[in-house]
Amino acid sequence: VDALKGCQILFCLAIGGPSAAKLVAAKIHPIKVAEPQSIPQVLLRTQMMLRTCPPPWLRKVLARAGIAEKKPSFEDED
Repeated sequence: VDALKGCQILFCLAIGGPSAAKLVAAKIHPIKVAEPQSIPQVLLRTQMMLRTCPPPWLRKVLARAGIAEKKPSFEDED
């Protein structure tokens, strides 16, 4: 986990529960893929995810980085 500091996403072929939990605790989101993919394929997949509908965990990462606005929650309403 220390070697991955600064990463937000880790694409992997397989990962066990305890390892995934350690990554999530370090704010690194593991994404399992079915088969090996080239870097351009992974980048394209990530770009599409960002352009269309990023999952909630990714929206939080983007908001923390100041790249995207946080979506208002029900608690934010007057």
